Amino acid sequence: NEVALVDKSISAIENQLVTAPYIFIIKADEEKVLPAYLAWWLRQEPVRSYFREEATGEKSVSLPRSVIENTEIVLPSSDEQKRIVKANKQMLAAKKKLQNLVAEQEALNTTMANDIYTSKA
Repeated sequence: NEVALVDKSISAIENQLVTAPYIFIIKADEEKVLPAYLAWWLRQEPVRSYFREEATGEKSVSLPRSVIENTEIVLPSSDEQKRIVKANKQMLAAKKKLQNLVAEQEALNTTMANDIYTSKA
């Protein structure tokens, strides 16, 4: 299960969008909830656990629309939502840096192994 935040730039083509039955578009009242916070919340363990419990099917797992509609959304204050979104962005940036570092180290290891292999006597 994935959650994606689509910002307001899509509103120009919103009426032309077609979604598959397994994709839900959730519109938030931005005076109550920051869309980025909502996307973050829907990725968190309490919600993921609820989704796992309510999922149907064995080989092709799905969530009925009613499960999405009945998902509990905990709404902290606007300031707290902003802090959470900021912290999440920082975490994602750090994660990307670490992934890049690991990729660079893997490339270095590959280069060293290739150098050793091609220079063997």
